[in-house]
Amino acid sequence: MRGTPVSAVAVDQTRPARRRAVARRWLAGWADEAVAGFAAPAARAAIARFFGGYRAALAGAPVEDDPFAVEGAGMALAALDGLDPDGPSALAAAMGGPWAHDALRAVGAGCAVARLKRPAAARGVPGALAHAVADGRGFMTVLLAPSNAAGWADVDPARDRGVGRGLWFAGGEPSAIAARIARLPAARRPAIWRGVAFAAVFAGGCAPAAVRDRFGDAPDDALDRGARDAAALAHAFEYTPTGDPR
Repeated sequence: MRGTPVSAVAVDQTRPARRRAVARRWLAGWADEAVAGFAAPAARAAIARFFGGYRAALAGAPVEDDPFAVEGAGMALAALDGLDPDGPSALAAAMGGPWAHDALRAVGAGCAVARLKRPAAARGVPGALAHAVADGRGFMTVLLAPSNAAGWADVDPARDRGVGRGLWFAGGEPSAIAARIARLPAARRPAIWRGVAFAAVFAGGCAPAAVRDRFGDAPDDALDRGARDAAALAHAFEYTPTGDPR
């Protein structure tokens, strides 16, 4: 009776370790450089927490129960999936928790798609959260290659909310953000402004009631919706904690 070749068993057993080793090399040097590249203290703090979750997930360690850390962990697990598209999905194994946690993991998966340029990175995300993947893709595209985000001619509100978040994280005065948005197709602007307001509240600590004053050139409805989105997600995350939200 023929048995399974020893070499095949060895390859299968080492696959997860190899996937993580590749992902760690892919990240090397990028996280610290990215954190240092953000001028606003609030943006730097959020990005640092994001990469803290990324590193923890890669190491198989507990991830802090923090929204930015959960998002970073989602990016890490999705990166593993994108780098080994034929293996089991690391991200799918982490899904199935509270809605807010899974939504943030899906946003992280979209970041991995943009970073890797491999749609397979998001294969572990359920279809109901495809909009969160699009959001993460828009966000990371702005941070990596702003001209690519500016070049999209089609209207995708989910993706463009991520573009707006990316514009806020990229920094600049409200007038500078408004000038950049004004150069984009008019049909895309409301969703982008919604993302700007979301980031200002969720990551920047701006009071929802103060968003209109801060971004006076933007449509009030878009700003109000973004502020409400941020408050709703923060509330959902706070009241559905998990011990290890990978």
